[in-house]
Amino acid sequence: MLKIAVDAGFGRTKALSTDRSISFPSLVANFREVRFTTGMEGNGDPTSMLAIAHNGRRYFVGSAAGRQGIAQNTIDRERAVSEEAKLLTLAALSLLVEQTPEQVSLVAGLPVSHYSNLKERYLSELKQTHYFDLLDLSGKLIKNHVINVHEVKVIPQPLGTLFNLLLDEAGELSRPELAGENVGIIDVGYYTADLARADSLEFIDRKSASYPLGLFNAFNELSEELDRTLDIEAPPEILEKVVSTGKIKVSGKVVSIEQHKQQAFSRVAGQIISKVKTLWPDRWQLDRVIVTGGGGQLLFNYLNHAFDNQAELAPKPVFANVGGYLKLAARSWGDK
Repeated sequence: MLKIAVDAGFGRTKALSTDRSISFPSLVANFREVRFTTGMEGNGDPTSMLAIAHNGRRYFVGSAAGRQGIAQNTIDRERAVSEEAKLLTLAALSLLVEQTPEQVSLVAGLPVSHYSNLKERYLSELKQTHYFDLLDLSGKLIKNHVINVHEVKVIPQPLGTLFNLLLDEAGELSRPELAGENVGIIDVGYYTADLARADSLEFIDRKSASYPLGLFNAFNELSEELDRTLDIEAPPEILEKVVSTGKIKVSGKVVSIEQHKQQAFSRVAGQIISKVKTLWPDRWQLDRVIVTGGGGQLLFNYLNHAFDNQAELAPKPVFANVGGYLKLAARSWGDK
């Protein structure tokens, strides 16, 4: 039985099998046939040309939704159990599952604050036989998929990072010292920041929460700074590449935005730190603080300062949660 892990985040959808990893923007749009294709689109990257048919309707998914359609990206607590989230998961499965029909064991996650209310509904949405088609951009059928999600586990998202550190690829304990520690996890995504506590692997619910703070807030702050100082409109959606270089080209000239970036990121990190201090007044008791997520990677230096430089950045933080999901799948279902 194929084991798969899916993290359908608000910003990006990440998914892993034992031999493949994929990531694409969490965007969905109604499909319209692309009248001409060169056959060379996407530079061979299948995640850039995703289109699927499900329940009698067709959709672009991922970056194709942003390029070819009017993209939908819902930021709402019910989004995890919506058709939009299911389409993101099915698109990920279409790229990881080669045989059809196929039986799958799946581990996924939910934001901390939504976990209790949405877990059962999310399980029921996932644990069923899914029938859908993978299409090319012109609407031509590439493959019919029949995927039976036979077994499912859903966990609070940040715990994926803890399992990723704790377990090896076979699901066995590789760092047993973590199993007895009091751990705090700061998981910063595109739209949300999840704070989670685990003491000797026991999830501490009352010290775990989600907040509407993430990379989008930092990008929005930066966008406003650029509008005020350089008189350019650079919406948050296009700033990811700009942030990685610290430069932007304006009327053909390269302009440094490093100072603006630092100011914007510092403000958002300060807001997250404020939430941490309020939720974890006993943070001095923590044996370890782990920062994870794509936003955590970019904000780590700012967040680390609040813990006297004692925090640690998760290895490969963008994939740390979903990596833990896959290791938990191996531990839960072994060689089944």
